[in-house]
Amino acid sequence: KDQGSSSSSRTRGCNCKKSSCLKKYCECFQASVYCSFSVCKCLDCKNIEGNEEREALTAKMRKNSTEQMMQSLSGGSGGLIASSADMFLPPSTFAVP
Repeated sequence: KDQGSSSSSRTRGCNCKKSSCLKKYCECFQASVYCSFSVCKCLDCKNIEGNEEREALTAKMRKNSTEQMMQSLSGGSGGLIASSADMFLPPSTFAVP
């Protein structure tokens, strides 16, 4: 089932043998497109529309990506970024004795 993309991976397709096209090294999966049976030469493909295993995996990846982004925005940088309250302290507060 083709999702209809004009990228170079759509003209070449993937050649996955053991990953069922559910790993990042699958060109189609990495590009977030379904495999095309007319272009791809993969075996035991699960990167197709409606496949529950693929949907669960991509949902988990989206959740992890969102959590990482939220953590970095909320100051998960190990204290390297000053908080907004620190920006209002007088300069002498930052001076080294």
